[in-house]
Amino acid sequence: MSTEILEINLLSQGRPEQPERARFLAEKLCVVTNPVRDGRIVAFHDEAYSYSKSDAKHASAIIDYGNATVEHQIARLADNRHEGMIRFFSAWRLGKASREDIISLLIFLLRRGTEHEQVIAAILLSRMGTSVVTPLSKTITDEDPVVRGRVVWILGLVGDPENLEIAELLVNALQDPNQYVRSYAATSLGYVLCPSTIPALIDALADESDKVYWYAAAALEAFREQALNPLIDALDDEREVVRIGVAWTLGRLMYPQAIAPLEDMLHDQSAIVSNVVVQSLAWIRAEPAVNALINQLEDADSRVRMQVAVALGWTHAEQAIEPLVKHIYDEDELVAYAAISALMEIGDTRAIAHLEAVALNGAKPGVCRAAEHALRIMRNNLPGNAAGAAS
Repeated sequence: MSTEILEINLLSQGRPEQPERARFLAEKLCVVTNPVRDGRIVAFHDEAYSYSKSDAKHASAIIDYGNATVEHQIARLADNRHEGMIRFFSAWRLGKASREDIISLLIFLLRRGTEHEQVIAAILLSRMGTSVVTPLSKTITDEDPVVRGRVVWILGLVGDPENLEIAELLVNALQDPNQYVRSYAATSLGYVLCPSTIPALIDALADESDKVYWYAAAALEAFREQALNPLIDALDDEREVVRIGVAWTLGRLMYPQAIAPLEDMLHDQSAIVSNVVVQSLAWIRAEPAVNALINQLEDADSRVRMQVAVALGWTHAEQAIEPLVKHIYDEDELVAYAAISALMEIGDTRAIAHLEAVALNGAKPGVCRAAEHALRIMRNNLPGNAAGAAS
């Protein structure tokens, strides 16, 4: 039996001022499904047109009988009667429609439909594969940034790393005047994962928008090992914000190949870059990073000492215990908190006596309480104290 096609006739209830639009939708939107049993035509009425629950139930059965993902989803719109959206009622009948017609209609809805229609059109287009890429390329320059953003989102969900047209469209979208479109472009590139787009994402780390910056960094992280060498090369970028983003991403990736290049950046001309590099080395838990971190515990800036203390806790390095013990007496209370927290994170029993001394004789009540809390956690985690930890 040949494939049969159900055509949905649409009208805009409550919008009589747009009869031509309603007629256009009625003519274009068609649904491809499996053959309909007995070729029956099922009426599906809106409330204002003597809505029949039995007909609706039968219509839903026909919808569920379909097996084509996109067309099936279009059909399900008929059962989604939300206030403010086009009302799907009228009749189902047999007919013919090409995939190109369906794409054309959905793009029309994406550009000129209500907000609800735009969202639904975007979802459906994202499930139609690479056949939507070329038609969407003409819509990505729409004057409405919401439409441009949804086109970019669709291209990301289509997500074919071999499709260079998608990659080019998304890279160009990183230059869009709207920051939200640019952030969607960065996110979509993290879905598509086309290696040729990595340099463009590294450049996006210099974007004036923090939103774009973080989405670009997240996209680079999604590339995993493919991004490793380009990121290492970008550590020499003249832009401070790019070096910060690159160092942060290398730390998140945690590849040992990044240790030596990051160590070379410990004395970057930017103090911010150096601090990010230290934290990234701590994330990687590189042994050579521990001594650099310990040295920076003596920095004159209390904010630096606090960050370094926290980072040393992440390393779980035994040689960090003695330097951290010294800083539980730091003149800055936040540094003392960070040192206590780091010792608790490392969990070595050699720190217990020092924490007990602070808890009993510390000059600052807040630090004393922090030491008492750390002691409870560490003692409960000692071997043989599983019952105490549970209680």
